Amino acid sequence: MSNNEIVASFKAKVTFMKSWRPDSPPSNRDRLELYALHKQSVSGDAPTSAASNSTPVGEKAKLQAWKSKRGIPQEQAMLAYIAEADRQIRVYGSTAANPQTPHSTLNGNTAERPSAPATPTTPRGLAALPLL
Repeated sequence: MSNNEIVASFKAKVTFMKSWRPDSPPSNRDRLELYALHKQSVSGDAPTSAASNSTPVGEKAKLQAWKSKRGIPQEQAMLAYIAEADRQIRVYGSTAANPQTPHSTLNGNTAERPSAPATPTTPRGLAALPLL
């Protein structure tokens, strides 16, 4: 696979993931993995400077996840991002708002996922609690 094909597949997957609405929310670990692979793909290695004490915990976690990808070439990070995004789509599903989820854009082939049956969404979390 050429560098141009990898970049095109990566950009297509990033665009899709921005609008992806999973059936269940991904774990923080999975979110950080996708974030770190994206940062490594786009920006290269993370800076060596440590986060200050005033840095919010979430930002420290993002920086640490990105640092864990240090040394991975950008093309390899792009391929890993595509594979991880496909895994998360399989694990967390996709709502009816995204009836056609591209499974993989590797080798120029886009496998379309069958559309999800139209089911009414049930409230989750605090929205599921009845008001008194």
